[in-house]
Amino acid sequence: MQVSVETARAMLAGVADSDRAANIADAVRIDTIADYYEARTRWPERTVDSPDSTYIHNSVVAEMSAQLASTCPVIDGLLNLRWRMRPAVHDAFVAGDLPLTKVRVIANHISGVPAAVMNELDEDVVACARVLAPGPLGTEIDRLVRAMIPDWDEKARKLASEAEKKVRIIPMRHGLKKVIAVVDAAEGAELGQRMTDARRTLCHADSRTPGEKLSASFVAVMRGNSVACECGDEECPHRDSVTPTPSTNLTHITVDLETVLGLGSAAPYLHGYGPLDPDTAARLMADGTWQAIFLASRRFLDTLTGGEPYYGDTPGTAPDAYRSCDCTSTDAKRLRDIVFRAHDYEDADAEERAGAAAVVLGRTRKLRPGHQPRIHDDRDPVPVDPACRVVDYWTHRFRCEPEKCHAEYPDGHGGFATPPPGALTYAPGAALAEYVRGQHHTCVHPGCQVPSARCDLDHVVEFDHADPLLGGWTIGSNLRPLCRRHHNMKTDKHWDYEILPDGTIHARDSLGNDYFRPLRS
Repeated sequence: MQVSVETARAMLAGVADSDRAANIADAVRIDTIADYYEARTRWPERTVDSPDSTYIHNSVVAEMSAQLASTCPVIDGLLNLRWRMRPAVHDAFVAGDLPLTKVRVIANHISGVPAAVMNELDEDVVACARVLAPGPLGTEIDRLVRAMIPDWDEKARKLASEAEKKVRIIPMRHGLKKVIAVVDAAEGAELGQRMTDARRTLCHADSRTPGEKLSASFVAVMRGNSVACECGDEECPHRDSVTPTPSTNLTHITVDLETVLGLGSAAPYLHGYGPLDPDTAARLMADGTWQAIFLASRRFLDTLTGGEPYYGDTPGTAPDAYRSCDCTSTDAKRLRDIVFRAHDYEDADAEERAGAAAVVLGRTRKLRPGHQPRIHDDRDPVPVDPACRVVDYWTHRFRCEPEKCHAEYPDGHGGFATPPPGALTYAPGAALAEYVRGQHHTCVHPGCQVPSARCDLDHVVEFDHADPLLGGWTIGSNLRPLCRRHHNMKTDKHWDYEILPDGTIHARDSLGNDYFRPLRS
């Protein structure tokens, strides 16, 4: 029997209380380990007969690992985490406000940051940790540090390369082994694309699980051949493993115009990975033929249009750009046949191209390797607002003035009086899809980190298949990437989403709880 909304809310509050208790217990455990270590390694005075400090350390760590039936590396890791913990982070941890996972994220992302800088950022880092999931929290900490130290990305990359690059092959049960490799972001992106290319050659009749197919793709890339299809069809062209012709790797990097001009501090963003330091972005540009496409700066366009909405897109050639909703939910299944009978992708692209020139401000010719614009990294620090302040602002507004909080364009028309080209076609064309994914690098559900290239493009205000003019339109301001899980939850009416005036995503669950994701988080 389904419980009432009031009971469900009380139970959800209980989940939060138990989580807080677990956080407190973790903090007490780590503090107790650190206290024991300090007590056992404190010597009143050193003499020639005093044990070597390394011997003392190893012995004390071994004592604790034996007592806890754990391992020395685990105890070493907890001790190092406690020693790297900032006082403000420790206070929040002990109070139960932060889980161990977020404490680790903070420690990893502030490693090497000068104490003087952290003294200024401590309060904002802890505040962000209270409202952001671990992945977005790490990105936000990097953004805050970068605003204080413009060349921080390059310094952090060098430190991380020295400390983190490694390959581990770990035995598993049932004849399996786990391979863990830490490589450069660009190398990881290339590996991911080659694995995707290899997997796409398999027939739908291949009965292996997605994980098995990816594993086979990894091995095929390692061996330099293709994946042998296991569909069982004697005439299948991919039945045998052969050495394929390498595909051209297409890498997408988004850089704010303000950063290129030295007016901002936003890092270049490698799609499918995350922020890059300017040096890495420049090396990628120097490694292949590339083309720069200049889109409208939001701030620049606002000065030209008086703040009126604009329609934006960029040409794209990636196959994923053509994908629209393919949900497994009941409503989506019922609509899918209608959609594909009424519209096709080529029509959508043709309509969209008619209105594309108004927003693509310019594009360069194809440029040879090594020819790249300067990405400024010698600018003065530029102040930024932490994401936590945006979340706190909207949380307060919805709590105190809910009647004044609403979407910027609740009708899904983006402020247009008449629909732009392609707006009444359900499936977005390649250009519009590429634009939306370029603006939003991941699923926009709060905390979700699924890359937008693997997401469906959702109409925030639902598209009306019976009368497209009345429903939400297929335009940039009404499309956002949602991963399959969160898209299905929205389609099945378990969650609602809207876009607030500053671009923040407002998500509401079935119990009426409100959650927010700032535009840049």
